[in-house]
Amino acid sequence: PNDPAAVSQETEFLFGDDFLVAPVLKGGETAREVYLPRGDWYDFWTDRRYTGPSNIRADAPLDHIPIFVRGGAIVPTQQVVEYTGQAPINPLTFEIYPDGSSSRDYYEDDGLSFDYRRGVSLAQRLSASVNDHDLSITVSARQGSYHPPARSLELKIHAQKQMPGSVEINGKALAPLQSSAALDHSPEGWTYDKINKVVWIKTPDQGAALTVQIEK
Repeated sequence: PNDPAAVSQETEFLFGDDFLVAPVLKGGETAREVYLPRGDWYDFWTDRRYTGPSNIRADAPLDHIPIFVRGGAIVPTQQVVEYTGQAPINPLTFEIYPDGSSSRDYYEDDGLSFDYRRGVSLAQRLSASVNDHDLSITVSARQGSYHPPARSLELKIHAQKQMPGSVEINGKALAPLQSSAALDHSPEGWTYDKINKVVWIKTPDQGAALTVQIEK
């Protein structure tokens, strides 16, 4: 609200705190100008990084609309389902866009009943801190009376230009795996996607506090 250029934008909007959406509103257009407010922003589709405030030209092909993610965002996602309640969340994935130090709160309930009105829910806090040598991610212990079914916890860390030297969880070294397919079939480990520049980390989600250390 303290950025007049942002306030004057009438064809883009924030979805929550961390997503900036800039839909195409004219037929036949395959690109559009987007204003990015102060800070670092990642193209949701390509992970290209921009620094605002700035005006950029964004591609807008038929299969997606321009979306940008705020640097420092920690975004919870789950596997694709066709309808609510089709399957419990597994894995629970946090997409992390490192930028200095940041933290976000995570909330979950069963997604089906009204038990949340009685306080049957869980809450956790995630933090990420990056410097020239390493990236540290902490996940707090679960708080609350909701206990989800057994599942995996995945961390998807964007914009990583090189393979990590090592990955540790609570001081224990994780085994590197050759591919994301191998990670899918393993209960724990990590892998590096050199094409998309993404580090994937997987561990059982037991609700306990954990600290992940990624050495560059």
